[in-house]
Amino acid sequence: MALGALFGPKFTKYGRRKTMLYSLAVLMVLCLLSAVGLHLADIVVLRFLVGVFCGFFCSLVPIYISEVSPADKRGKYGILHQLFLTFGILLSSLIAVPLPAAYPIDNVYSEAPMFVSVYWRVNMAACVLPCVIAFLLLWLCFDYETPFYYYDKGQQEDVKKLLALNYCRPNVEKEYADLVNAVKMNENLAAKKVGLLDGLRSASFRTVILVAIAINISQQLTGINIFMTSSNALFVSAGLSGVWPTIVTVLMNALNSLMTFAPVYLIEKKGRKWLLVAGSIGIIVSVLPATVLFWLLGTEHKASQILAIAGSLLFICFFAATFGGVVWVYTFEIFPDELRMSCAGACVSINWLTGIVLVFVAQYVGIRTNFTIFTVLNILVLAFCVLCIKETKGLPLGKSPYIKEAETPAAKI
Repeated sequence: MALGALFGPKFTKYGRRKTMLYSLAVLMVLCLLSAVGLHLADIVVLRFLVGVFCGFFCSLVPIYISEVSPADKRGKYGILHQLFLTFGILLSSLIAVPLPAAYPIDNVYSEAPMFVSVYWRVNMAACVLPCVIAFLLLWLCFDYETPFYYYDKGQQEDVKKLLALNYCRPNVEKEYADLVNAVKMNENLAAKKVGLLDGLRSASFRTVILVAIAINISQQLTGINIFMTSSNALFVSAGLSGVWPTIVTVLMNALNSLMTFAPVYLIEKKGRKWLLVAGSIGIIVSVLPATVLFWLLGTEHKASQILAIAGSLLFICFFAATFGGVVWVYTFEIFPDELRMSCAGACVSINWLTGIVLVFVAQYVGIRTNFTIFTVLNILVLAFCVLCIKETKGLPLGKSPYIKEAETPAAKI
């Protein structure tokens, strides 16, 4: 997924919508082939390609949403991307529930029963359905590109028609002027085709790129993927047994999905920075009590285990209501127009790669060490959000709070 996200935005020059349609078509084929694969090597390669194109598609969706959304609703619509991601995770966990019950992990090397031999293929094929729905919606209902794409192609009338459609009123001269100004601010940048490395060498662009990278790394430093991917092992080490680890994991996924509704209503009222700071404080409050008790009473004490489970569920609530969706919105808002295409995908890749590294490392340390490390990291994330994050609420897309209008960044590269 990280590899696909790195290259996804590079294909937006062919059209945001068109690129998403092609990637969905490829995903449908790959998912079907995965479901009927006969050899392990074939399935591994196919699932790798599914991950690449899934990351490719997921890096395009926030770009499309951010460019077609009205400025005063961009955050709200951007959160919907994360909302449906969490809903998909919840559905996948529910679909997979029968597998461990029918084929326990300690019997993995024995012959699988007929139900398992068929049902895992159903799991693979289930991915086709959301791809088909998304493809049909894009093809039949959202049959237009974005205002920025039309402007780049010199189709000014299409820009005004789409802005009028998005804002539900015929007079969109102010919005059109904002879009033109945002693009003109970056004409030098577009001409020089500044990428990630060139941007880092520019004094004007270095700050916005580093902030975008840092906020994406911070999302993973909260510990979200440790709690989500290792939840069963976490709950077993916290004292749960039998089917309870699986039940609590499903509950965690349900909370993750439900709490993502919160920023849909809060992001345009409170702003991005307020949510990130509030989320950091909430996450620290969630994990700190269990961390303290782990050191005072040990990991085997009942009070420590109860607080660890309760803290994990509370952590998910705060994360889903803040960092889960806000980081994706913020990443695609703070970049100038052309820099956004070259850098946003790289930030998403860095985000996922950070998660992979943390999950790999965390499995070799105990629950007490994990809670301690992520408590400290979340305190650092809070300090970063307070000191370095600037508000983007209400700003036209393409106008970065980290770049002054008077600057001509491309000239300084």
